[in-house]
Formats: sequence, C-alpha cells, structure tokens
Amino acid sequence: MKRSNLKEIFFVRYADDFKIFCRNYSSAKKVFQAVTQWLKERLGLEISTEKSVIVNLRKSYSEYLGFKIKLKSKRKKYVVTSQISTKSKAKIKSTLIDKIKEIFKHADVSTVSKYNATVLGMHNYYKIATEVNPNFNKIAFEVNRIIHNRLGRMLSKHGYKGDAFKRIYGRYNYKEINIAGLTLYPIAGITTKPPMNFPKGVNNYSIEGRRKVHEKLKGYSIKLLKYVMESPVRNSTVEYNDNRISLYVGQNGKCGVTGEKLQRHEMDVHHKRPKEKDGTDKYSNLIFICNKVHKLIHATKEETIRKYMNAMQFTDEQLDKINKLRKMVGNCGI
Repeated sequence: MKRSNLKEIFFVRYADDFKIFCRNYSSAKKVFQAVTQWLKERLGLEISTEKSVIVNLRKSYSEYLGFKIKLKSKRKKYVVTSQISTKSKAKIKSTLIDKIKEIFKHADVSTVSKYNATVLGMHNYYKIATEVNPNFNKIAFEVNRIIHNRLGRMLSKHGYKGDAFKRIYGRYNYKEINIAGLTLYPIAGITTKPPMNFPKGVNNYSIEGRRKVHEKLKGYSIKLLKYVMESPVRNSTVEYNDNRISLYVGQNGKCGVTGEKLQRHEMDVHHKRPKEKDGTDKYSNLIFICNKVHKLIHATKEETIRKYMNAMQFTDEQLDKINKLRKMVGNCGI
C-alpha cells in the first residue's frame, strides 16, 4: 500500500469531532481540501476556520478531547507526548475547588465521598496522557494549599482507608489529608496507562471471541465505583459507607451470591447478622448482592419466595449461600 499513490492517513473520531493524521504537509493539505469539499457537497456542512487547521506536531501541540498532543524526538525516531490541555487543567482545578467549598459548608461523609469520586473520575479519564503525573502534581500543589487554608481546622491526623483506597492508591506515598474520618484521594496519585486499541478477536460470534469478552468483564466498573462513592447511605456510619466501597472492589463488582455483575439501582449491601441482633458495620458482616437476592433472603411469604426462585433459577451452590444468609437473619431455609 505504501508504494501506491494513495495518501496514508490515520483517522480518529469522537461524535462530530475528529482528527486526521498525515505523514507530511503535502498530504495534509490535499486531505484537508478533500475533506472540506466532501463535507460541504455531501453533507452541507461548513467547517470552523478557527478549529480546523493543519498543525505540524513536531513544532506545536494539537488539542483534542481535553488533551494536547505533540511529537518529540527520541533516539532516531519521533514518539507522541500527550498532556492535559490548559483549558482542562483550569476546569479540573475549578471543579475540585468547588468540591472543597462544599466540604467547608458540610464536612460530612457524603461531601468527602463525592470529592473522592470526582478525583477518581478525573484520574480514570486522563490516565492515558503520557504526562498525566506531572500535570496532576502541579494541580495538587495548588489545590492542596487551598485545602489547608480553607479546611485547616477540619483536618485530622487519621482517616479511614478501605480496600478501594489501598487497591487504587496504596502504592503512592503522598502526605495524607483526612477530613470527616475519611482520607482524601491524592490528586497526584496517578500514572500513565497506555491506551490500547480494541482487540480484533473480541466479538460475540466465536467461542474465543466470547471468552475474551468475559475476560474483559472480570474487573469492576470504575463508573459504578464512582456511583457507589457519590451515593453514600444517609444516617449510616463512616465505617459502613466506606466498607460499601471496599466491598464493591473486593467482590470485583459482582453479586456475592450469584457471581453476576452488579447493576446500578439493582444492588444492595446486606448485613449478614442484622443490627437488631447485635450485628456490626464491619467488612466481615457485610456482603454486596443484587436486590432480588436481598429480597429473597428476607422473604417470609411462600408466594414471594416462589416468585424470586422462579425468576432467578439458582444453582445448588447459590441456594446454599442464600439459605446460610437466611438462617443468619432468623429465617428458615428454602
């Protein structure tokens, strides 16, 4: 193909925003004119003269979806270096400051959890930038100073760190900031992760393809983890709400009985030994399960039990787990 007269391009698109990468300026100029003409004649669209430009990546940055990319010389070739764009850095800082103001007004588990969820979401999105750690280090320096100035009296020496914190941020050694009994997620606690192409073998049409799909689903969902963090149970203890997060991570985002992936609005934390029977909010006394299983554990009417038994179709092993949990709450086995 390289020996032909065809122009070599690399096309990246997200919604109506796209980038076209070319080998040289001559090809870029021809492709730019061709794309402009095609959009106008076929789709009746005019391009933005401010945003649509040809950029030499060896000399200047090009921005895309909150990132800015450039080429840098390494040994005898060029490699891509990427950073968080200047506009996105300002937005990150502004968002975190707003969260700090919320904590200043209401220093409780809910607002601190929402702050942590925001930091986690930012890390998850920008982790593919090669310079993500230096970028977040600069942001952390400015934001942490604001935290100490605004929230100085609220800070404590110790804070609760669950499995989620240890699993995601345990390897970092940044100074702890503790508020309302919880440790804030470190803003600078992120390292780059290479963006991988979608594997060709992943599909629903072959045995090997389906196996790869299931392998990809083994881990927990960052989006759902963020949801769990942003929606703490009101009037519950710090220990309980933090253990909810730890449970989700510890169970790999799966139901503790069926092993199926937990879904938003269809998941509950169950006390193995109820609080009215001297049960605690300790990690060992909690289990994350889907809400149908939760209803079955507490069900006492035969028609309700039959309804969920028919709907779920449990295996013998799953039924043993359910009966064990039912007996712990004071119900008979099924």
